[in-house]
Amino acid sequence: MKTFLALITLVLTAAMPLQASAQYYGDRDGYRGDRRTQSLRCKSEDYRYKHCSVSVDGEVRLVQQISRAPCVRGRSWGTDRGGIWVDGGCDAQFEVIGRGRGPDRGYDRGGRSTVVHCKSDDFRHRECSMPVRARHVEIRRQISRTDCHEGRNWGWRYDRLWVDRGCEADFVVYY
Repeated sequence: MKTFLALITLVLTAAMPLQASAQYYGDRDGYRGDRRTQSLRCKSEDYRYKHCSVSVDGEVRLVQQISRAPCVRGRSWGTDRGGIWVDGGCDAQFEVIGRGRGPDRGYDRGGRSTVVHCKSDDFRHRECSMPVRARHVEIRRQISRTDCHEGRNWGWRYDRLWVDRGCEADFVVYY
């Protein structure tokens, strides 16, 4: 039965149009408890960075990789409160499991955010100042080959962002 469902999913996905970078396939009618699910395809065209806007107030998981290029979380795809980003040729179907009951619910950043680049040179600890007092910080795009994990090799305080052990990334700072 699982093989049959996987085959149907593959056939339906192959029949979907490829020209759009971000396509919504509609909200599902079902809820997981108090969590609404939404399906979204996000595609990095010509191996370039692409941001697909969707309210991300819960969990995001990669459901199906469509591209031959690998889709690795934190390296060629990731999330921020404004949506899902892909890079390096990653093309995949994602599922967003949200807490709200509509696409506009979730983390209210009020349109106030900035991007800060921070790099750990020679695997050393480095602090990067942020131009504003942060309420929340997330990785927008990991640049280093070293995986960046919050609390392990990157973190933040209200006015400082730190990286260590080879982490290099662009961070979204919400204020």
